Amino acid sequence: MPFQYLHTSARRGLEPGKSGFCCIARDRDLPMDLGNELERLSRFEHFPGQSNPVIYRHLEIQTRSEQYHVLSRIQDAGTDYSKRNNHIAHHLVFANEETTTLPDPATILLYWKGWKNSWHEPPRVLTERDQFQIQDLDTRSEPLAGEYANCAIEGTPIDQAFYIEERRERELVLHFRNELLGMPATDRWRVSFTNFILASDRPTKLQWRGNWRDRPLPFEFDTIQEPDSSEEPLHAPEQSTTSGESEESTPSRRLSAPTVEIPTELTKAHRRRPKLKWTSSRFSKALNIGLAILALLCLATFFFLIRGVNKPSENAGPPSFIPQTYSLNGSNDSAAQETELPRTRWDTLARENQLLEALPESLAIATQLANEGDPEPLLVAQALDAFRKASAIHGSSEATIVRLPPGIVQETGDQWTAASTRRGRAARSWAHTHS
Repeated sequence: MPFQYLHTSARRGLEPGKSGFCCIARDRDLPMDLGNELERLSRFEHFPGQSNPVIYRHLEIQTRSEQYHVLSRIQDAGTDYSKRNNHIAHHLVFANEETTTLPDPATILLYWKGWKNSWHEPPRVLTERDQFQIQDLDTRSEPLAGEYANCAIEGTPIDQAFYIEERRERELVLHFRNELLGMPATDRWRVSFTNFILASDRPTKLQWRGNWRDRPLPFEFDTIQEPDSSEEPLHAPEQSTTSGESEESTPSRRLSAPTVEIPTELTKAHRRRPKLKWTSSRFSKALNIGLAILALLCLATFFFLIRGVNKPSENAGPPSFIPQTYSLNGSNDSAAQETELPRTRWDTLARENQLLEALPESLAIATQLANEGDPEPLLVAQALDAFRKASAIHGSSEATIVRLPPGIVQETGDQWTAASTRRGRAARSWAHTHS
């Protein structure tokens, strides 16, 4: 895929600490040496009192690692954050082998819909939605209003310089396009050109070039002298130089040219974007997302298991009653806290006359036995509780009337006596003990 690089004046650049005229957007994988060259190619000239041209330029450059074709669109962008003149340079960079499936460079410069006229976003790395797509070309035909000299003779490009009037810069690019379409498809990317040459440009690299009439330049514009044969050819890698050193002036090396032409009209089906391919960066991103999701699932499972271990079972019933015995002095006896059946424990307390002394336990056991269908122990425990309360109020020295629960006494003629059952014997035993 081609690289993109955008350069304008901004309060904050894409690189930390950069501001003013700097890079504000580019592709993530753009090589550093290519970025340095594109920054040098982002210059512009403002003309007070005159219209500022829109510059269309195709250059072939060589970096230390590879050879590229650079399509540049540079234009005025109003004023920047400091209210000074601003411009934007948008570069589209193709590797040499990518041009074989593309139309001529002038068609892309004129009709690609992705060119930026200004930049009002924060600095960012460009994403897939910003990528160049050949389906985004509008290949309409525009007639020329003026006459221009030929740039090629029998399909072979020649060195040509054009003097034009203001506001005719785009029309010159249309002329370049017509000349390229008349050349063999294999030769269309071999021509470097610009519709408006800048003082910072290197004229030896531009075979077709335009300029305003009577605009002075610091070099010869009409004819370009051939460089010395001793100079290093363009296709050789550049030596390590500083930014202030000049680049070698050599003619463009002939490149492998496109073999496929873009159709004159594109249908809606052609404009559909192709399916994205699995690149190494997309695969790495998808793998990282998958690992993150797997880690979250593991954490959720771990916390779920921990919660299940600490949470008591919802089906577990209430804890079973473990009766306890109490000594006569009210202290707990550890040996008497062994688990016994409620009926066995009740009989033991009754046999040892401990029902009153261990009355809390007696009431609890009697309540449990009553829930199991044996109400007699609960009547006895309630009677003993009534005796205890009456004794606590009136003392043992005076007669006391105690209301017994129903069922603890029985009627014999006109007399009331304690029942002969176990509850009656227990009540008589307590009354005899405390009389």
